[in-house]
Amino acid sequence: MAHAARDAARPLVSPHLLLTLTVLFWAGNAVVGRAVVDEMPPVTLAFWRWVTALMILLPVGGPRLWQHRAVIIAEWRIVVFLALFGIAGFNTLLYLALERTTAVNATIVGATGPAIITLLSWFAHRTRARLGQVAGIAASLLGVVIVVSEGSWAVFAAAALNPGDLIALLAVIVWAVYSVALVRRPNDLDGITLLTAIVAIGVVILFPIYMAASAWSAPWQPNAETFAAVAYTGLFPSVLAYVFWNRGVAALGPGVASIYINLIPAFGVVLAVSFLGETFAIHHGIGIAFIGIAFIVLGVRLATRSGADRSEAS
Repeated sequence: MAHAARDAARPLVSPHLLLTLTVLFWAGNAVVGRAVVDEMPPVTLAFWRWVTALMILLPVGGPRLWQHRAVIIAEWRIVVFLALFGIAGFNTLLYLALERTTAVNATIVGATGPAIITLLSWFAHRTRARLGQVAGIAASLLGVVIVVSEGSWAVFAAAALNPGDLIALLAVIVWAVYSVALVRRPNDLDGITLLTAIVAIGVVILFPIYMAASAWSAPWQPNAETFAAVAYTGLFPSVLAYVFWNRGVAALGPGVASIYINLIPAFGVVLAVSFLGETFAIHHGIGIAFIGIAFIVLGVRLATRSGADRSEAS
Protein backbone atom coordinates (compact mmCIF):
# COMPACT_ATOMS: atom_id res chain seq x y z
CA MET A 1 0.00 0.00 0.00
CA ALA A 2 2.81 2.39 0.90
CA HIS A 3 4.54 1.72 -2.42
CA ALA A 4 1.29 2.31 -4.30
CA ALA A 5 0.76 5.62 -2.49
CA ARG A 6 4.28 6.78 -3.35
CA ASP A 7 3.87 5.76 -6.98
CA ALA A 8 0.57 7.66 -7.20
CA ALA A 9 2.26 10.76 -5.75
CA ARG A 10 5.04 10.72 -8.36
CA PRO A 11 4.59 13.24 -11.21
CA LEU A 12 3.80 11.77 -14.61
CA VAL A 13 6.64 13.81 -16.14
CA SER A 14 10.04 14.19 -14.49
CA PRO A 15 10.54 17.68 -12.99
CA HIS A 16 14.11 17.54 -14.30
CA LEU A 17 12.74 17.16 -17.84
CA LEU A 18 10.30 20.03 -17.27
CA LEU A 19 13.09 22.34 -16.09
CA THR A 20 15.32 21.33 -18.99
CA LEU A 21 12.52 22.10 -21.46
CA THR A 22 11.91 25.43 -19.73
CA VAL A 23 15.45 26.71 -20.24
CA LEU A 24 15.47 25.30 -23.79
CA PHE A 25 12.34 27.35 -24.56
CA TRP A 26 13.95 30.47 -23.04
CA ALA A 27 17.12 30.01 -25.08
CA GLY A 28 15.02 29.43 -28.19
CA ASN A 29 13.23 32.73 -27.56
CA ALA A 30 16.46 34.68 -28.14
CA VAL A 31 17.34 32.66 -31.23
CA VAL A 32 13.88 33.16 -32.75
CA GLY A 33 13.96 36.88 -31.93
CA ARG A 34 17.30 37.20 -33.70
CA ALA A 35 16.11 35.15 -36.68
CA VAL A 36 13.25 37.54 -37.55
CA VAL A 37 14.93 40.79 -36.56
CA ASP A 38 15.06 42.01 -40.18
CA GLU A 39 11.41 41.17 -40.87
CA MET A 40 9.67 42.05 -37.62
CA PRO A 41 10.41 45.10 -35.43
CA PRO A 42 11.15 44.25 -31.78
CA VAL A 43 8.05 45.95 -30.38
CA THR A 44 5.89 44.19 -32.97
CA LEU A 45 7.22 40.78 -31.96
CA ALA A 46 6.81 41.58 -28.27
CA PHE A 47 3.22 42.79 -28.73
CA TRP A 48 1.98 39.88 -30.86
CA ARG A 49 3.85 37.37 -28.71
CA TRP A 50 1.86 38.44 -25.67
CA VAL A 51 -1.40 38.75 -27.58
CA THR A 52 -0.91 35.11 -28.60
CA ALA A 53 -0.06 34.08 -25.04
CA LEU A 54 -3.15 35.89 -23.76
CA MET A 55 -5.38 34.05 -26.23
CA ILE A 56 -3.95 30.75 -24.98
CA LEU A 57 -4.39 31.69 -21.32
CA LEU A 58 -7.87 33.20 -21.44
CA PRO A 59 -9.93 29.99 -21.63
CA VAL A 60 -8.55 28.94 -18.23
CA GLY A 61 -7.33 32.20 -16.74
CA GLY A 62 -10.20 34.43 -17.88
CA PRO A 63 -12.87 32.97 -15.55
CA ARG A 64 -10.37 33.04 -12.69
CA LEU A 65 -9.66 36.72 -13.37
CA TRP A 66 -13.34 37.50 -13.01
CA GLN A 67 -13.58 35.39 -9.87
CA HIS A 68 -10.63 37.21 -8.27
CA ARG A 69 -11.34 40.67 -9.70
CA ALA A 70 -11.66 42.21 -6.22
CA VAL A 71 -8.16 41.04 -5.29
CA ILE A 72 -6.68 42.32 -8.56
CA ILE A 73 -8.32 45.72 -8.11
CA ALA A 74 -7.18 45.96 -4.50
CA GLU A 75 -3.61 44.94 -5.41
CA TRP A 76 -3.48 46.75 -8.75
CA ARG A 77 -0.21 48.57 -8.04
CA ILE A 78 1.93 45.45 -7.71
CA VAL A 79 0.06 43.68 -10.54
CA VAL A 80 0.73 46.60 -12.91
CA PHE A 81 4.34 46.78 -11.72
CA LEU A 82 4.87 43.09 -12.51
CA ALA A 83 3.25 43.53 -15.93
CA LEU A 84 5.41 46.57 -16.73
CA PHE A 85 8.71 44.92 -15.83
CA GLY A 86 8.10 41.22 -16.45
CA ILE A 87 5.95 41.39 -19.59
CA ALA A 88 6.26 44.73 -21.40
CA GLY A 89 9.75 45.74 -20.26
CA PHE A 90 11.96 42.68 -20.24
CA ASN A 91 10.90 41.08 -23.51
CA THR A 92 10.82 44.31 -25.51
CA LEU A 93 14.35 45.16 -24.33
CA LEU A 94 15.56 41.67 -25.20
CA TYR A 95 14.22 41.93 -28.75
CA LEU A 96 15.70 45.43 -29.07
CA ALA A 97 19.06 44.02 -27.98
CA LEU A 98 18.84 41.31 -30.65
CA GLU A 99 18.77 44.02 -33.33
CA ARG A 100 22.34 44.89 -32.33
CA THR A 101 23.88 41.75 -30.90
CA THR A 102 23.93 38.02 -31.50
CA ALA A 103 21.74 35.39 -29.88
CA VAL A 104 24.93 33.82 -28.47
CA ASN A 105 25.80 37.03 -26.61
CA ALA A 106 22.22 37.63 -25.49
CA THR A 107 21.82 34.16 -23.96
CA ILE A 108 25.19 34.32 -22.19
CA VAL A 109 24.43 37.76 -20.74
CA GLY A 110 20.93 36.58 -19.81
CA ALA A 111 22.36 33.72 -17.78
CA THR A 112 23.58 36.20 -15.17
CA GLY A 113 19.99 36.70 -14.00
CA PRO A 114 20.26 34.67 -10.75
CA ALA A 115 23.37 36.58 -9.68
CA ILE A 116 21.73 39.95 -10.33
CA ILE A 117 18.56 38.80 -8.55
CA THR A 118 20.68 37.87 -5.53
CA LEU A 119 22.38 41.27 -5.65
CA LEU A 120 19.09 43.16 -5.82
CA SER A 121 17.64 41.02 -3.02
CA TRP A 122 20.36 42.28 -0.70
CA PHE A 123 19.22 45.85 -1.25
CA ALA A 124 15.49 45.11 -1.34
CA HIS A 125 15.31 42.82 1.70
CA ARG A 126 18.42 43.99 3.60
CA THR A 127 19.74 40.43 3.74
CA ARG A 128 23.30 39.80 4.83
CA ALA A 129 25.77 38.99 2.05
CA ARG A 130 27.77 35.80 2.41
CA LEU A 131 31.25 35.26 1.03
CA GLY A 132 30.09 32.53 -1.36
CA GLN A 133 27.38 34.81 -2.76
CA VAL A 134 29.83 37.66 -3.28
CA ALA A 135 32.27 35.32 -5.05
CA GLY A 136 29.49 33.92 -7.26
CA ILE A 137 28.22 37.35 -8.26
CA ALA A 138 31.75 38.59 -8.95
CA ALA A 139 32.43 35.58 -11.20
CA SER A 140 29.12 36.08 -13.02
CA LEU A 141 29.72 39.79 -13.67
CA LEU A 142 33.28 39.09 -14.78
CA GLY A 143 31.88 36.60 -17.28
CA VAL A 144 29.59 39.31 -18.68
CA VAL A 145 32.48 41.79 -18.94
CA ILE A 146 34.51 39.24 -20.91
CA VAL A 147 31.62 38.56 -23.31
CA VAL A 148 30.60 42.20 -23.97
CA SER A 149 34.22 43.37 -24.31
CA GLU A 150 35.03 40.44 -26.62
CA GLY A 151 37.82 39.49 -24.26
CA SER A 152 39.69 42.75 -24.95
CA TRP A 153 40.62 45.20 -22.20
CA ALA A 154 41.13 47.88 -24.85
CA VAL A 155 37.50 47.56 -25.95
CA PHE A 156 36.29 47.79 -22.36
CA ALA A 157 38.58 50.70 -21.45
CA ALA A 158 37.56 52.65 -24.53
CA ALA A 159 33.87 52.05 -23.75
CA ALA A 160 33.52 50.70 -27.29
CA LEU A 161 31.04 48.08 -26.15
CA ASN A 162 28.30 46.70 -28.35
CA PRO A 163 25.13 48.61 -27.43
CA GLY A 164 23.10 45.45 -28.01
CA ASP A 165 25.00 43.67 -25.23
CA LEU A 166 24.34 46.58 -22.88
CA ILE A 167 20.61 46.54 -23.73
CA ALA A 168 20.60 42.78 -23.08
CA LEU A 169 22.17 43.44 -19.67
CA LEU A 170 19.52 46.10 -18.99
CA ALA A 171 16.86 43.54 -19.90
CA VAL A 172 18.34 41.13 -17.33
CA ILE A 173 18.24 43.86 -14.68
CA VAL A 174 14.59 44.57 -15.50
CA TRP A 175 13.82 40.83 -15.18
CA ALA A 176 15.68 40.75 -11.86
CA VAL A 177 13.56 43.65 -10.55
CA TYR A 178 10.45 41.73 -11.60
CA SER A 179 11.69 38.57 -9.91
CA VAL A 180 12.49 40.33 -6.64
CA ALA A 181 9.11 42.08 -6.71
CA LEU A 182 7.33 38.72 -7.03
CA VAL A 183 7.58 38.30 -3.25
CA ARG A 184 4.92 41.02 -3.02
CA ARG A 185 2.52 39.25 -5.38
CA PRO A 186 -1.04 38.82 -4.06
CA ASN A 187 -1.15 35.55 -2.14
CA ASP A 188 -4.78 34.99 -3.12
CA LEU A 189 -3.92 34.63 -6.81
CA ASP A 190 -2.74 31.28 -8.18
CA GLY A 191 -0.04 31.16 -10.83
CA ILE A 192 -2.28 30.99 -13.91
CA THR A 193 -4.53 33.80 -12.67
CA LEU A 194 -1.57 36.07 -11.94
CA LEU A 195 0.06 35.26 -15.28
CA THR A 196 -3.17 35.97 -17.16
CA ALA A 197 -3.58 39.27 -15.32
CA ILE A 198 -0.05 40.55 -15.95
CA VAL A 199 -0.07 39.38 -19.57
CA ALA A 200 -3.38 41.20 -20.19
CA ILE A 201 -2.04 44.39 -18.60
CA GLY A 202 1.25 43.97 -20.45
CA VAL A 203 -0.63 43.86 -23.76
CA VAL A 204 -2.46 47.08 -22.82
CA ILE A 205 0.87 48.76 -21.96
CA LEU A 206 2.50 47.58 -25.19
CA PHE A 207 -0.39 48.55 -27.48
CA PRO A 208 0.28 52.33 -27.71
CA ILE A 209 4.02 51.65 -27.98
CA TYR A 210 3.34 49.18 -30.77
CA MET A 211 1.11 51.67 -32.59
CA ALA A 212 3.71 54.44 -32.28
CA ALA A 213 6.53 52.16 -33.42
CA SER A 214 4.44 50.98 -36.37
CA ALA A 215 3.97 54.57 -37.48
CA TRP A 216 7.73 55.20 -37.48
CA SER A 217 9.02 51.92 -38.88
CA ALA A 218 8.35 49.89 -41.99
CA PRO A 219 5.13 47.87 -41.72
CA TRP A 220 5.37 44.25 -40.70
CA GLN A 221 4.99 41.93 -43.65
CA PRO A 222 3.40 38.73 -42.30
CA ASN A 223 4.82 35.53 -43.72
CA ALA A 224 5.34 31.92 -42.65
CA GLU A 225 8.55 32.73 -40.77
CA THR A 226 7.14 35.62 -38.74
CA PHE A 227 3.91 33.74 -38.01
CA ALA A 228 6.01 30.82 -36.75
CA ALA A 229 8.03 33.21 -34.59
CA VAL A 230 4.89 34.66 -33.00
CA ALA A 231 3.43 31.18 -32.46
CA TYR A 232 6.61 29.87 -30.86
CA THR A 233 7.23 32.85 -28.58
CA GLY A 234 3.56 33.05 -27.62
CA LEU A 235 3.31 29.39 -26.60
CA PHE A 236 6.65 27.97 -25.53
CA PRO A 237 8.64 30.64 -23.60
CA SER A 238 5.52 32.53 -22.52
CA VAL A 239 3.05 29.86 -21.34
CA LEU A 240 4.57 26.38 -21.26
CA ALA A 241 7.86 27.55 -19.74
CA TYR A 242 5.99 29.31 -16.94
CA VAL A 243 3.89 26.22 -16.15
CA PHE A 244 6.86 23.84 -16.38
CA TRP A 245 9.05 26.10 -14.23
CA ASN A 246 6.44 26.32 -11.47
CA ARG A 247 6.01 22.53 -11.41
CA GLY A 248 9.76 21.98 -11.36
CA VAL A 249 10.25 24.42 -8.50
CA ALA A 250 7.41 22.82 -6.55
CA ALA A 251 8.94 19.36 -6.97
CA LEU A 252 12.64 20.11 -6.46
CA GLY A 253 12.77 23.45 -4.66
CA PRO A 254 13.98 26.84 -5.98
CA GLY A 255 17.64 26.12 -5.22
CA VAL A 256 17.87 23.02 -7.38
CA ALA A 257 15.67 24.55 -10.08
CA SER A 258 17.87 27.65 -10.36
CA ILE A 259 20.87 25.50 -11.33
CA TYR A 260 19.10 24.62 -14.58
CA ILE A 261 19.45 28.24 -15.73
CA ASN A 262 23.10 27.32 -16.32
CA LEU A 263 21.89 25.43 -19.41
CA ILE A 264 20.59 28.58 -21.14
CA PRO A 265 23.98 29.63 -22.60
CA ALA A 266 24.71 26.07 -23.72
CA PHE A 267 21.33 25.71 -25.46
CA GLY A 268 21.57 29.24 -26.84
CA VAL A 269 25.01 28.65 -28.35
CA VAL A 270 24.03 25.33 -29.95
CA LEU A 271 20.80 26.74 -31.40
CA ALA A 272 22.38 30.00 -32.61
CA VAL A 273 25.34 28.27 -34.26
CA SER A 274 23.14 25.55 -35.79
CA PHE A 275 20.24 27.65 -37.09
CA LEU A 276 21.66 31.16 -37.44
CA GLY A 277 25.25 30.35 -38.37
CA GLU A 278 26.61 32.53 -35.57
CA THR A 279 30.21 32.25 -34.42
CA PHE A 280 31.27 30.87 -31.07
CA ALA A 281 34.53 32.58 -30.11
CA ILE A 282 37.08 32.02 -27.35
CA HIS A 283 35.79 34.95 -25.27
CA HIS A 284 32.32 33.36 -25.29
CA GLY A 285 33.76 30.17 -23.81
CA ILE A 286 35.69 32.05 -21.12
CA GLY A 287 32.59 34.10 -20.25
CA ILE A 288 30.46 30.97 -19.96
CA ALA A 289 33.13 29.40 -17.73
CA PHE A 290 33.01 32.28 -15.25
CA ILE A 291 29.22 32.37 -15.28
CA GLY A 292 29.27 28.60 -14.76
CA ILE A 293 31.48 29.08 -11.70
CA ALA A 294 28.91 31.54 -10.38
CA PHE A 295 26.13 28.99 -10.78
CA ILE A 296 28.18 26.33 -9.03
CA VAL A 297 28.89 28.65 -6.10
CA LEU A 298 25.40 30.13 -5.86
CA GLY A 299 23.42 27.11 -7.06
CA VAL A 300 25.00 24.52 -4.78
CA ARG A 301 24.51 26.78 -1.78
CA LEU A 302 20.87 27.37 -2.71
CA ALA A 303 20.28 23.68 -3.36
CA THR A 304 21.79 22.79 0.02
CA ARG A 305 19.69 25.40 1.75
CA SER A 306 16.57 24.27 -0.11
CA GLY A 307 17.18 20.69 0.96
CA ALA A 308 17.70 21.77 4.55
CA ASP A 309 14.49 23.78 4.48
CA ARG A 310 12.56 20.76 3.21
CA SER A 311 14.15 18.55 5.91
CA GLU A 312 13.15 20.97 8.64
CA ALA A 313 9.62 21.09 7.29
CA SER A 314 9.24 17.29 7.11
